[in-house]
Amino acid sequence: IPQPPTTYDDAYGPGPIGGDVAILKPLPYSYVRGIVPIIGNAKSPNFKMYRLEYGHGLNPSAWSQIGGDHYNQVDNNVLEFWDASGLEGLYTLQLSVIDHDNTVKRSTIQVTVDNTPPQVELIHPEDGDLYVMEDDEWVNIQAYATDNISMDRVEFYLDGGKVGESSVPPYSFKWTITMSDIVPIPGLVVTTTVPITNPDGSISWQVITVTQSTVEERVTPEGVELVYRMDFANGMGIISDTVGYTETHLIHVVAYDAAGNSTESEKVRIYVVHEKEEEEEKVGLLPVWRQRDTAAF
Repeated sequence: IPQPPTTYDDAYGPGPIGGDVAILKPLPYSYVRGIVPIIGNAKSPNFKMYRLEYGHGLNPSAWSQIGGDHYNQVDNNVLEFWDASGLEGLYTLQLSVIDHDNTVKRSTIQVTVDNTPPQVELIHPEDGDLYVMEDDEWVNIQAYATDNISMDRVEFYLDGGKVGESSVPPYSFKWTITMSDIVPIPGLVVTTTVPITNPDGSISWQVITVTQSTVEERVTPEGVELVYRMDFANGMGIISDTVGYTETHLIHVVAYDAAGNSTESEKVRIYVVHEKEEEEEKVGLLPVWRQRDTAAF
């Protein structure tokens, strides 16, 4: 069954120059939020002043002025800053240029105000899921995201770095599993120096830890074994012990709506190991099977 449209046709509106009286930005029927700079032209040979107003809906029954009256002409520059942070829905912006003979020239556009961030949930993988690189090959990251007006995209992050995005539901991305196979070095600490901007605008420098390796003792029925860990600042981790070798990763998503509002999901940690390999060695006519525990979780 055909459904009614949920968006407005923005094919018509002011051109790149727009004439002497024109609102150039935001674009007609675009999505805006928060403090909105209104850019345009307010010019006339007999110019006296201009003012900006807004009203709710396509044909407002009442208008609210944005700022005060302006007595300077403007050419493709900022006309006013509109505080739309407390508004939601369709609004009309109106620019009026008044001449000295009280002739009024107007330009109007409609925009959709959206100050409500989207909702998002990371539905796959689940926290603690285990993957075998040689068997699973990739991780299917899936998210459920909705917005009260219009969604734009969902971005997918692995260990703090963006690995992909999707603009069409169902929102998903396949991350091809890779392993670094880095062997933790006990006592290794890697640091870096990053600039910090202070409240007064000055720059200072701070040393942060990028990677740190630790050794833990774990008591088992067979005795005490050593567990080597390497923790990275971005969330990645490495665990190496007598059982095997495991790499861990943090996954999360960020949802954006059409107005630029964003919401970050909770983070989940997954574990990646190598497949257990079996090698056949033949001694004379008798096969001898040796299992090499290259990695396990």
